[in-house]
Amino acid sequence: MRRTVGFLTVLASLFLVAPVANATHASTPHFTTNMFRIYYDNLTSLGVAAVTHARNNLNPTDVTTSQISSKTSPYIYVRDADYPDNFLGNSLCEVPSSSTSCLIYLIRLNSASNQLASVQSRWNKTACHEFGHTAGLGHRTTSGTCMVQGISTYWNFDQHDKDTINAGY
Repeated sequence: MRRTVGFLTVLASLFLVAPVANATHASTPHFTTNMFRIYYDNLTSLGVAAVTHARNNLNPTDVTTSQISSKTSPYIYVRDADYPDNFLGNSLCEVPSSSTSCLIYLIRLNSASNQLASVQSRWNKTACHEFGHTAGLGHRTTSGTCMVQGISTYWNFDQHDKDTINAGY
């Protein structure tokens, strides 16, 4: 009888534990250095504020950010424009330095997206999300982080994201 109760207790605990956050960190190449040199020109005011928000999210980690005035490798180039596809934003490794790191990243924020509209918090979330990819973060399935895909009320990295960024650098 005791064995059965003990077994049932263990079995029940397996189903009552909170789900583990799902992330795909290993598949995302990270920026080659922890010194994120960010270049942008002609960003809208929404784009500039969103980049500032993303930088403020990265600065408490082992990553430091700076704005540069010319494209000198390695760097992250941020653009906002009316792109024809209905995506919020994306990040692309344009010049890989290996299979796991990137010398030049392009982050695109889509000002044409109906979902971004002129809502600063949505721009902030999208910029935080795309900069997270440059730091090696993947998509998350739990709320509470900007790394969830799509529109969300969370505009910042959570502690799991920050710990993962720090472990990568």
